[in-house]
Amino acid sequence: MNPRTRHSLELVLDNLVWFMLVFVLAVFSLFIPNFFQLGIFANIVEASSVLGVMSIGLALVIIAGHMDLSVESVAALSAMAVGIMFCSSGIGLGVQLHPDWLMVPVSLAIALAAGAAIGVINGLL
Repeated sequence: MNPRTRHSLELVLDNLVWFMLVFVLAVFSLFIPNFFQLGIFANIVEASSVLGVMSIGLALVIIAGHMDLSVESVAALSAMAVGIMFCSSGIGLGVQLHPDWLMVPVSLAIALAAGAAIGVINGLL
C-alpha cells in the first residue's frame, strides 16, 4: 500500500463518525420534509446533552480502570421517581402538596435521594 492510500485510509478511519453523521443528515434531509432546520438540530443537541454529560463522567470512571454500567439505569430510575411524583392523577401516587410549587423541589429531592441510595449501595458492593 502506497503512503498516499494509507494516509487517505487513516483519515477516513479516524473521522468515520463524522462521515457517518454527514451521511445520516444527508439521507434524513432528503427523505424527511423540513428536516434540515436549525430548530431540529437544536432539539437534537438538547435531547442528547444529558447523555453527553453522563458519557463524559462514565468515560472518566472507565479510564480510571473501574466499570460502572448502572449510570443510565440510575438516571432512568430517578427520572421515573420525578415523573411519578409530578403525576397527581392516573398512575401517579396522587400526592397533593400545597402550595403547588412545592411539588418541584420535593420530587427533585426524592430523585436525588433515590440516586444517592443506589450510589451508596453500588459503592458498598
